[in-house]
Amino acid sequence: FELGPRGATPGKRMTGIRIAARDGGRLTAEMVIARNLLRDIEMFLPIPLIAMAGPDNGLAWLAAAGWLAIFLLFPLFNRDALRAGDVIAGSWVLERPKQKLEAAMTTSEAPVAEGFQFRFEDHELAVYGEFELQALERVLREDRTDAVETVYQTIAEKIGRNDGWGAERRFLSDYYTQLRARLEAGMRMGRRKADKHSNS
Repeated sequence: FELGPRGATPGKRMTGIRIAARDGGRLTAEMVIARNLLRDIEMFLPIPLIAMAGPDNGLAWLAAAGWLAIFLLFPLFNRDALRAGDVIAGSWVLERPKQKLEAAMTTSEAPVAEGFQFRFEDHELAVYGEFELQALERVLREDRTDAVETVYQTIAEKIGRNDGWGAERRFLSDYYTQLRARLEAGMRMGRRKADKHSNS
């Protein structure tokens, strides 16, 4: 399920969350294996150790409790509050907005409408939806050169543009602002586009 275009198991879809690569793309098989295998190590490895040690072995219980505490507290000690599996896999959990898009980036982060360096036609913006908008916002906020370049190449190739070389971040920032405006206008008209696989 996580390898699919929605990046979510049925349970994740019901709770409105998805898994995506940190560059905003889809997960690879290696990422899915890494994040799920580490969850087994995080949560389930102590259980057989306790079972083998028996109920009277306080040291085994203490070791298991310490093990669980380390991984349960791990999200508190990294900037994006990621569990260890997501850090190692290079993925993150995205929350799908229910009623409206999350607040836009601050005006210092997003250009004003009349200051666009790049303007996009409706058919170029229609390619992506809310899920990709969230992923793009995360990439712009982190502002890591490698992620910006990767996402720029993906979007530029998808919409058939090649005029953003050398100004990749500005290209993505302009695309973000115009895509957001398009999606919000669609919501006011009662239309939603959850992601690039949706028809609306």
